[in-house]
Amino acid sequence: HALEHTLVGLAPVLISCDPTDLAGFSTIMAPHTGGPAIFIYDGHEGGIGLAQAAFSELRTLLRMARDQLASCPCEKGCPACCLSPYCGNDNQPMDKAAATALASALFGGRDG
Repeated sequence: HALEHTLVGLAPVLISCDPTDLAGFSTIMAPHTGGPAIFIYDGHEGGIGLAQAAFSELRTLLRMARDQLASCPCEKGCPACCLSPYCGNDNQPMDKAAATALASALFGGRDG
């Protein structure tokens, strides 16, 4: 959930959209994947290609998310790193440490 928020929050930096133009959903068991998944989708009915544009920048987004989460001095998450004013679940559950580790693992832990 924390990584979902961070990715959605950072995407506008790369694809020039409003933060409310994208939304996300994360789950520990997605029937489509048979396991955990983070879905990022267009916030406009029918889509306008923003999620696809964000996906094309996924490696950069993961690096940016890892760096933002790791460098934020808060302990459990804050609006600067992973809390979202748009979250329909009141930012719960939220695990900044797990999000940082997941972003590092998905990115590969190396720059580039």
